[in-house]
Amino acid sequence: MSPYVHIVLIHGADLVEENIIPIGQLSEDAQESRHKDARNFRRDFARKSCRKFTNKDLMSRLFLTSDPLRSSKLFKYREKQEMREEVKQLLDFSSE
Repeated sequence: MSPYVHIVLIHGADLVEENIIPIGQLSEDAQESRHKDARNFRRDFARKSCRKFTNKDLMSRLFLTSDPLRSSKLFKYREKQEMREEVKQLLDFSSE
């Protein structure tokens, strides 16, 4: 039996009980999304003169975008527009 199979089968219940974060939050979606951000930030915003400056600029941008207050000022969101009355009537299924 491989060590990974042993860990899952024998110690899996203990790991789930002692885990601080729920199992559903351990997906790779957030990690993949941040990897895409890091790649774009490195390409668009980082100095490429040396690795030290590149990593410093990349980490600064990642920290900036992870802060909710600064992130809300960094990215401008479109204001929500009110739906026209015709659209509301088309979407209203309760009248049938």
